[in-house]
Amino acid sequence: MVTPGNVVFIEVVFFAIVLVYLVSLCVRWLIYNKMQTASYVPKVVERITDYLASFTYFQALSTRAKMRFIKRVRGLSQTKKFVGMQGLKVTEEMKVLLSASLVQLTFGLPSSEIRTFKKLMIYPDTFFNPATKVQMKGFTHPVSGILAVSWPDYKHGYEIPDDNYNLGLHELAHALHINAAKVKDKEEFSADFRFWTEKSIRHFYDLQEQRDDFLRDYGGTNFHEFFAVVIEHFFESPEAFLEHIPHLSIRTCAMMKQNPMNRHNDFVFDWADFPKHRRLSRISLSNGN
Repeated sequence: MVTPGNVVFIEVVFFAIVLVYLVSLCVRWLIYNKMQTASYVPKVVERITDYLASFTYFQALSTRAKMRFIKRVRGLSQTKKFVGMQGLKVTEEMKVLLSASLVQLTFGLPSSEIRTFKKLMIYPDTFFNPATKVQMKGFTHPVSGILAVSWPDYKHGYEIPDDNYNLGLHELAHALHINAAKVKDKEEFSADFRFWTEKSIRHFYDLQEQRDDFLRDYGGTNFHEFFAVVIEHFFESPEAFLEHIPHLSIRTCAMMKQNPMNRHNDFVFDWADFPKHRRLSRISLSNGN
């Protein structure tokens, strides 16, 4: 016969067993986490840091920001698919550097993930594209979510940091542009990009009609190329960009949530850094500024 006392005893035993089980799980997780922190993670961080030894953007960051940068690089290098083409073997360095370019581009944004692009193809040299029937250094495909680069040309983009040619940033800017159009109102960047587009279109026409001699001519091909060329100038010659096209420069800073001129404070964007334009906002810009 089951008595109230027996029920209470059974309940106590049951909860005791559950508690012991949960405690054992916590202990196992702590041990595992400690092992990862003590051995695996530091080695990975050291390797990533070594690969980024000549990555100027990364080297300018504070220690704390470097750790945030590395965390994003690790995540992207593990979640994106990297495919070597024409017999090229993908190395860890390739994964790290390509991921680092994406982190550089999006470091001011809440996430470095460009969800609609999952696959990065790496070629040993320039390659023939049968669709366009031309030899290419890179391309970004809006339907398949594939981005491709010639590895020598990608690396060359970082060897000369101020020539406004950077294949990695250029192709990733295309991916960011395409992603913004696809996700529409789901992300804050999409709204910022639409506003940027609205207020930047006249600069695109200036370039097309050769009224602008600062941005590279190729940016006048179409608006996709315009955005990618702006991003290259934004990172590689930010001071000259601000001097020649101040409103476009500042709007790009506001959209990307970072200021490449702010090298001593982790490239953080702050309106106070632009005293002549402190009141520049969506409201004032929409009034024609």
